[in-house]
Amino acid sequence: MKEELSPTRKVYGYRLQLPGFIPGKSNVIGAICSTHTPVDIMQPISKMVNFQIVENKPATEAFRQALTNAMNSNDFFQNEIVDGTLHLNFDVEMESAHGKELNLHWYYQQSHEVIVPKRMLTSKGELEKTYYGMVDDKPSSIYQGGK
Repeated sequence: MKEELSPTRKVYGYRLQLPGFIPGKSNVIGAICSTHTPVDIMQPISKMVNFQIVENKPATEAFRQALTNAMNSNDFFQNEIVDGTLHLNFDVEMESAHGKELNLHWYYQQSHEVIVPKRMLTSKGELEKTYYGMVDDKPSSIYQGGK
């Protein structure tokens, strides 16, 4: 979060680096989400660790519009290609429920055939697990299969 305008309205700053970006073929796919903890009064507090990721559709649309504007910008502070890597810098003003932090869940699709996942290798260099995408600037914990 870059700036808090009110308890529910915040400005988020995004800085993306997309290697091998090809205009018209490469894409960033994402959604702005918050976490929701369902409350079941019949469960003990120690069991209330489950949570759901819920998309905030107006915030996702604001993010997509800001991303599109940055991709189409001629301003080198927002959009610059350095050594084949597209650098995007943009801010988005978004609203969330009181006390809820918003997170960007995203992945980079370099081309239709290539999705950039995070791969977890063993010490022997074998593929153990694959996690697709990111949550803000951290790898997603969504397991996509393995050995």
